[in-house]
Formats: sequence, structure tokens, C-alpha cells
Amino acid sequence: MNNRKIKLLIADDDEMLCRNLEAFFQDEDFDVTAETTGEGAIKSIENDIFDAGIIDMRLPGIDGNDLIFKAHKINPDMKFIIYTGSSNYVLPSNLANIGIDKECIFLKPVADTYSLINKINQLTGKK
Repeated sequence: MNNRKIKLLIADDDEMLCRNLEAFFQDEDFDVTAETTGEGAIKSIENDIFDAGIIDMRLPGIDGNDLIFKAHKINPDMKFIIYTGSSNYVLPSNLANIGIDKECIFLKPVADTYSLINKINQLTGKK
């Protein structure tokens, strides 16, 4: 079995939340990159290969939906978790068509952060 750390991208414009998630996942042995803009996240994806991303929907510039769609074009194997504060978020058909489903949508705040780990492990084929 491959023991390589999961490479995770976090994109959230709330810098404190972004840094807290980054620290949490680093403590859980993930290789983490955190970005506070959609543009920064795209640059990271162009320069590195990520296994998964936790993506906020309300980002300045490129929003989360566009970010995921562009990221998928760059790295079709990358998996995504949508992390949004909008309780009325509707999954666009272009994201559903690339394999994202309602089980990949997490509403902020997540009461149990380990549920994100479990979903990432499921999506990436880890335990």
C-alpha cells in the first residue's frame, strides 16, 4: 500500500478558518497547501498535483464552482469537497457531471472535522 501523505489543497477566503484547517490537517499527517483566493488555488494546482481539495464557494475572483471546474481540467484525478456556509447551495450540473455529489457538500461549521478526513480518505481510496 502507498504510504505517501495525501496532498490536500484548502481554498477559503476566511484566513483564520483557512489557517485553522491547514494546521488541523497537517497535525493529521496530510501534506497541505492553503490559499485564500481562487486565483492562488489555481496557481497551486498548476504547479503541483493534489489528491483532494476542500473548496469554499464564496471566494474573491474565481468562485468555488469555477475553481473546481478549472482544477478538474488541470488534474482530472483530483477529488473535491465543497465547504460552504450557504445552506441553500445547489450543486451545478457541470460539477455533478465530473463526479461531485451531495455527499461531497459540507456546511460550515462542521461539528466533527474528522468527517472531512473520512470523506477525503473515501474519495482518495485511503482507509
